[in-house]
This record gives sequence, structure tokens and C-alpha cells, in this order.
Amino acid sequence: MSGAGRAAPHVVEHDRFDADALAQVAEVTGLEALGAAGATLLPDLPTLLADLFFVFYKAHAGLVAQAPPAGRFHHKLLSEMLRAPGLESTRARTLLDPMAAGVAARLTGEHVLRLVKSEHLLLPDEVMDAHALKQAEQARADAQARRDALDALRRDPLAPAPDEDLEDEVEDELAQAEQAADAAARRAARAADDVPRSLAQRLRQGVDAVPEKLRQMEADVEQFGRGVGMGQRMDARERMRLGEQLARSEKLRKLAALVGAFRQQLRAARKRRVPRRGVEPYAVSQGNDTARLLASELAALRHPLRRRDAHRRFLERQLLQYGLRGDDDRGRGPMVVCLDGSGSMQGAKELWSKAVTLTLLDEARRRRRPFRVIGFSAHPQPLFVRDLVTPRPGSDGRRPVATEALVEFAEHFPGGGTEFRPPLEKALETLAESPYRKGDILFITDGEAQLGAAFVEHLKAEKKRLGFELHAILVDVGAARDDAVLQVADRVHRVSQLTADAALEVVDGVRR
Repeated sequence: MSGAGRAAPHVVEHDRFDADALAQVAEVTGLEALGAAGATLLPDLPTLLADLFFVFYKAHAGLVAQAPPAGRFHHKLLSEMLRAPGLESTRARTLLDPMAAGVAARLTGEHVLRLVKSEHLLLPDEVMDAHALKQAEQARADAQARRDALDALRRDPLAPAPDEDLEDEVEDELAQAEQAADAAARRAARAADDVPRSLAQRLRQGVDAVPEKLRQMEADVEQFGRGVGMGQRMDARERMRLGEQLARSEKLRKLAALVGAFRQQLRAARKRRVPRRGVEPYAVSQGNDTARLLASELAALRHPLRRRDAHRRFLERQLLQYGLRGDDDRGRGPMVVCLDGSGSMQGAKELWSKAVTLTLLDEARRRRRPFRVIGFSAHPQPLFVRDLVTPRPGSDGRRPVATEALVEFAEHFPGGGTEFRPPLEKALETLAESPYRKGDILFITDGEAQLGAAFVEHLKAEKKRLGFELHAILVDVGAARDDAVLQVADRVHRVSQLTADAALEVVDGVRR
């Protein structure tokens, strides 16, 4: 990670291991993007961000004893930050954790940039001095490269001797470049000597704020995960990336809270509900669902001699288990949600519709059903098609949530007009490709579009052929019409009247 031209000298001691850790996370934590964008204002920002990363990442972070003139300003900034009371509590969270250290470095770098932009850290002429130093260092590096090339020619017995006038020109150019770079370095270094005590305090405040920001990110990730039913463990990279997106998106945070409230109501309704039919074992199959293992396999898992082989077969999903039928929906086709993203859905309607979608996602996962969302508006906007569960089930038989696709879905909103036919055609294609029948299409809209009579008849014929049902969820928060969806839906639910019990019926289907 480096800026344009010659890189400024680092002032934090580090080794190749530290540099490799930085390279792994520079892009995903936003350090690379911040360095590129901020270099137009503070030319050596990429180097400063790298040094900040080393401070948060290394077990023993120390500054070089004597910084060269070009690095004195960074040395002063970092020495002030190292005195921040909150540094150790931050390092307790970031030590040897590249993702956390990268985020902490980016947050601190953003604070430094804000101080520069407000002209508290550097005055305009001092910013110009920093750019002049960068240009002078680059000119010196170019002149040195030309002299090195001449030296190589002199050592090559087969090459013609370089022209003496050219040698003198290169030597003069290098001397002038070195003189200009030294002068620029001295001017830039004066900025480091003029940092007032009040500004030093503001620098430390930026570091002190990092632990709370990291805690808030973790809390947002936890709330979002609970809200959308992400029961699987996310690795550190996924958690940090999700935390970054949540920190930057008020919409995501509002959506998570809304889904969480709706999901709690749904769970309470499930406890009250009397099951329609029982579940019975009907076959023996292979897998690793501990709730369905045969008694002999459970005994093998505890047997001192058979345990190792049982553990191997558990990992390979080869243990003998009961196959169930009844309320188990693993033989059911996918749930396909067509979600209206037209301009009339903007605002409260968008949040409500996505909250309903993510609540249905959680319930579909419990029933081990594939789940696809198709966001639509009108031409020329393309359909937004995402599978919100991963292809392979986890150890509990449920498919984990596809985190990246879920966040893309939550943020996506095309706007524009409304066309119902393209998403319904895509939904029919999805159901036709599934090896299972009895799928479901859930069409979420405010109803402001029409369908042609020929397509309505085609859709009814496909219902009979593929054995699916179509539920329409009318987002009647404000203006809404139901004349189009009534033509094709087996049942129409209104968000204003969508109780938890009714939502369970949507997930279960209405087949009796």
C-alpha cells in the first residue's frame, strides 16, 4: 500500500510479516481506498495509514528513534497518538487481528483527514509544502535513477562510453534535485514542530473514540444477525465487512430492527400454534443431523474404540439417520420472492417489504427450503436476482444465509416504473428448474401495475403444471391497489393486516 510517486519513509518499526498482514486487509477494510482518495489532500496519507495499522496490529509497536526530515511530521502525529488513554483498550481488540487493526487504522486516518480539511492540523501553505516535498522527492528519485543508469553503462565493457556533457548534466540535475528536496523537507518538518497542545489533544481524542466505534460495529452485527436469522458463525472478515456496511447505512440498521421485532412475533405465534400434522420416520438415510441419528450411531459417538470412525463419518455426512416426513419441508420446492422496487415503493414501503422478505427467509431456512429474491422495477432496469441462502446446508441441515447477497439485497433499490411480467417469468423459470414441486411464489408489491389477459392464463396453466402457489403481499402503507394481483394470486395478504399467524400461513403454504 503506497501513494503515487516515491513512498514516504515509515516511522513505525515493522517487518515483512507485518507488511504481509497489511496487504491482506488493505482493500477490504477501506485503507486502500482512503489512502488513494486522501492523497490528493495529504500526499503521504497511504504511508501514515500503514504506520497506524502497525501501531494497532503489532505486539510491540515502537517509533524509529530518529525520523528523517520527510517523516518528521508523521513521527510527531504518531507520537501524540501513542499517548492517547484509549490506545491500550483499542489494541486489546486489534492486537494481531489484521481486520480489526485495519478498521481501527482507517477510523483514525479519517479523523486525521477531518482535522486537515478543517485546517486545524495543517494550514493551506503547509499542505502545499507537503505536496512540494512529494514532488521534490520524486524528482530526486528520477535523477538518481538516471545516474544509476549511467553508472551501469560505465561498468559495461561492451557499451559505448557515455558522453561527458551528459554525465555533467545528470550530476547537476541530481545535485539540484537533492538541494530542492532537502529544502522542501525542512519546510515540511516545521509543521511538526508547530503542533499546538490543543491540537495534540484532539489527535488523541480520535484514538480514544476508536474502541467505542468498534464496540458499536460489533453490536450492530449482532443485532443484524439476530434480526435476519443468521445463526451461523461468521468469520472475522465477514463480521468486519458487515460491520462496515452497517456503520455506513442507516437503512440497514432500521431494517434489522424491524425484522427483529417481526421475527419475535413470528416465533411467539409458532409456539401458540397447533401443528397440522405429525412428523414420522419413514426411511434410513445418511447424514449428520444429530437430532435424527439412529441409537447405534449415537452410541458409536461415545464408544472409546468406535468414536474416531464415527467422528470421521459425521464430518463426511455418512452417519445413519432417520428420514422424516410430515412437517419437514425438505421435499418442498423453493420460495421465490418477487419484490417491487419501483419508485412508488420508496421509503416506508421499501422497509416494510424487505422486512417481510427477510422474515420469510428465516422461516424458509427453518424448513430447509431454497430461497431466491427477484427485485424488479421496469425496463431498462435489469432484474436483481439473488439466492439468499448458500448452496450447501450446514451441520443442522439448514442452509446458512449468504451474507454478501443479503446485504446487497437490503441496499438495492432501483426505483423507476413497474412491470410485473418479467419477475413472474423469472420466478416460473426458477420453479421449473427445481427438482422439487410444491414451490411458492411470494409477490410483494403496492399493486400499481397491470397484467395482460394472455399472460394471466399462461400463469394459471403453469400453476397446474408445476404445482406451486402464488401469495401476494400488498404493501398498503399509503396508496396501494390490488386489482392486478387479485387476478393471479391464490391469496392476498396486506401488510397492514399481516399478523404473525398469517405470516406463518404464508410460509407454510395453504395446502391442507
